[in-house]
Amino acid sequence: MRRIGFIGAGKMTQAIATGILNSVQKANSMKLVASCPDEDFLKELPAGCRGIRDNLEAVSSSDLVFLAVKPCVVRNVLDEVRPCIKPGTHTVISIAAGVTLKSISERLPRGTRVIRAMPNITSLALEGTTVYFSNDESEKVDQLIRDTLGLVSPFCERVASEELLDAATAVAGSGPAFVLLVVEALADAAVRSGFARGIAIRIATQTVLGAAALCRHTGLHPALLRDAVTSPGGTTAEGLLALEKFAVRAAFLDAVQKAIKRSNELR
Repeated sequence: MRRIGFIGAGKMTQAIATGILNSVQKANSMKLVASCPDEDFLKELPAGCRGIRDNLEAVSSSDLVFLAVKPCVVRNVLDEVRPCIKPGTHTVISIAAGVTLKSISERLPRGTRVIRAMPNITSLALEGTTVYFSNDESEKVDQLIRDTLGLVSPFCERVASEELLDAATAVAGSGPAFVLLVVEALADAAVRSGFARGIAIRIATQTVLGAAALCRHTGLHPALLRDAVTSPGGTTAEGLLALEKFAVRAAFLDAVQKAIKRSNELR
């Protein structure tokens, strides 16, 4: 049985733990525990994930440790749990944005396997995106990710360099918030056109979900799919013109760059 410990019990821990427990594939072979000093966060953990307030106990009860705390407290947490980390037993997976492998490894016993990963909140729906990197190029690292984050992330891929994780933080980590803003805006437009709020949100949600599914199903460039639904002189062409006039594409590009910059500042 794989023993997984989370240091931190925030939204990402809740999403990953819930996703793993909801996965019929391997949930029965997982033992989950999460530590956090805030009792309110522990109450939000899914049934099947034991909540405790002691980080040392969480590490001692696990062989795979998720570092799921805010970047500003990573150093203090690592200094606290270092005495309990056993290189031959523990693997540490950090999902703290911007915190480098070097800065993590320096605070752990020599030889500890460390992985940096960027899953996202859509793991809660078993539709996560996870990008990861480790200086350990062995197949064991890839298998560990597949056996855990892979259960909640249909897209789970190692990147070529650690630097790309900052871009992954912006696109995959922050991306759901950007897309949800699109859903919200489409729903607002539907409400303005006469729909009740509930059905407006359902229409907008399914529209975005369907567009993404079409991309995944066909494997075609989004521009080709967009062109396929844009009739000459039609309603879609007129709507797209309005979006281009308001530089929506440029706004997304800038949002990602700003998020990357912020990720760098967290180091």
